[in-house]
Amino acid sequence: MTTKTIVFTTRKGGVGKTTLTYAVGEFLARELPEKYKVLCIDMDAQCSLSTSMIGDTNWLEADNKGQTIYQMFFDALKNTKVFDIKKAIITNASNLKTPNLHLLPSSIKLEDIKAQLTNIGKDDKFSAISPVGVLAKHLHKVKDDYDYILIDCPPDMGIPTLNALAVSDGFIIPTIPDHISTYGIPMVMTYIKEFSESLGKELKPYGLIFNKRRPCGLHSTVIEIQTKKSGNPPIFRTIVDERARLAESAAYDNAVTTIKNKYGGANETYDTLHKLAEEFVDKTKDEEVNNADKK
Repeated sequence: MTTKTIVFTTRKGGVGKTTLTYAVGEFLARELPEKYKVLCIDMDAQCSLSTSMIGDTNWLEADNKGQTIYQMFFDALKNTKVFDIKKAIITNASNLKTPNLHLLPSSIKLEDIKAQLTNIGKDDKFSAISPVGVLAKHLHKVKDDYDYILIDCPPDMGIPTLNALAVSDGFIIPTIPDHISTYGIPMVMTYIKEFSESLGKELKPYGLIFNKRRPCGLHSTVIEIQTKKSGNPPIFRTIVDERARLAESAAYDNAVTTIKNKYGGANETYDTLHKLAEEFVDKTKDEEVNNADKK
């Protein structure tokens, strides 16, 4: 199959975007029959995806070696050559050591240079790299090794997020079904549309995932409103309920031996995430493949 690169993005923090990125990646690589090969990329200086997938000790080792997203941007900014994407990618990620699940980690030091990233290429008249083209320069070296590349972005449209969008086929917006969390969806859609037009490529809105649903009237009302709202991306049928087990699953140090144990077993979060991963595969298929499947 052709590699699919998909960005998980939002304008509102705290909606469970990172947890869903990790969970979808883990289920694609481990639980679906195809055992897809998945690369997760952490573009967020908070490093939540990195520490969840490889733990604090392994993350710190990668950071000290200069093999993180921070170093990738720093090299582009200062014209140094420390970062090597093939060395930076960490295999057998997750506390279950999943062979098909890999990670390209971030660093908290990325926050220190974010304001400078617009200067990339300005001091080198021979540089062909723009501030939004840094990830593309490196990712092409490994892209064909994977079925899916999932990119977890910070809750903004800064340079790291634009780098992710520039290499992607499309995007997914996770949200809590409340008014505050969904308020920024039109802004995300508009900004990505304008950015994709500037690149001269289509970025497909693969879907909106409702996460952390609670059994209350407000959440039901918001889901109904957003489902009917024009201009929204397609709505995922699978809705993820708020459960403590899902939040706990992101902790690398949890002692688990199976993915069902990690995500709560049958009739809990595990079943929901399995369905979500299946729907993810279906929604991100090329249109010609989907049309062929319907015949």
